[in-house]
Amino acid sequence: MSRAKIRPGQLAQEGAATNQVLAWNGTAWAPATASAGTPQFWDDVLTGSGGENGVTLGQTPLSRSERLWLFNVPLDRGVDYTISGANVTLASNLSSGDKVRVYYAYAAGLTGAAATLTGFTPAGLSGLSLWLDASQLTGIADGGAVASWTDFSGSSRHAVQATGTKQPIYRSSGALITPGGKPALQFDGVDDSVASTWSNAGDQTQFIVAASTSTSGLRSLFGAAGNRGGLEMRWNNGTSLSNEVDNYASIGSYTITQPTTYQQLTSDYTYASGNMTAHVWLNGTQVISVTTTGDTSKQITPAAGRLLAAQGSPAISFLQGGIAEFIEYNRLLTSTERTAVQNYLKSRHGTP
Repeated sequence: MSRAKIRPGQLAQEGAATNQVLAWNGTAWAPATASAGTPQFWDDVLTGSGGENGVTLGQTPLSRSERLWLFNVPLDRGVDYTISGANVTLASNLSSGDKVRVYYAYAAGLTGAAATLTGFTPAGLSGLSLWLDASQLTGIADGGAVASWTDFSGSSRHAVQATGTKQPIYRSSGALITPGGKPALQFDGVDDSVASTWSNAGDQTQFIVAASTSTSGLRSLFGAAGNRGGLEMRWNNGTSLSNEVDNYASIGSYTITQPTTYQQLTSDYTYASGNMTAHVWLNGTQVISVTTTGDTSKQITPAAGRLLAAQGSPAISFLQGGIAEFIEYNRLLTSTERTAVQNYLKSRHGTP
């Protein structure tokens, strides 16, 4: 760097507004907001759950003071991220376990706060195979019959019902919307159901936000669109929650007085060489955990498809109530990923 003196006239206004100063940003002099006192600094390391594409800083940083790293690799402003006020938008979604470091200066006299990752959606996690979300349906009036529930996974595995008398009803108001105010599909408990072509005999994880308003009989939340070949979850006579595979081979059961309000349920399943492990979570709390060895009856065989609000062919165990959202992945999610989806659903639907 030259030691030559810089005359005041050489530091022209250069676009600076009233109460701004010229600050060296590392490559050139640029306008910056002047602040009284010594600037403060904040340093955070955030861990991605998968799918996030933004960071909300605890304070608006001083002009061009922010620095971001993915693991130990610096991110370039304008290429890897953009910033507006305290909101950073990343060019690429984070994967589970990605670590982002954020460092920035903010004005004296303000109180610092932790940065947070934002922008999670189920599509940000790999392996999304089926995503049915009533709140994203368009062109259907409240009380209208639903012939096709759009698959928002991008795979076009829509859940359909060709028979008009067996189609669920779209509810965007009234008792069947979720506590979070989201729409749902209402099933009559007699013969309503929808079926997707999606079928998986391997590792899998499901999430469903549903309300079973009847406590009598068997009420399936989801199952296989055939006599064999799928994982089923259902309420049993208002006294227990269970999951099964294939030809009604029971995996596990949890004794509980069945709630008739919206609940969030999660299940996963893996099988290899006669060994099976399966779990069920109710509103984020694990209620079923089963591991078997040498039991081929617990193996899922290829199914005809995924059935919502019923099980089997011909369909039985019809759900009376509502389903707001169903998400399925073709793999076991990590604990961090599973929690991220559960938190996403809880924040949207207001489940317990």
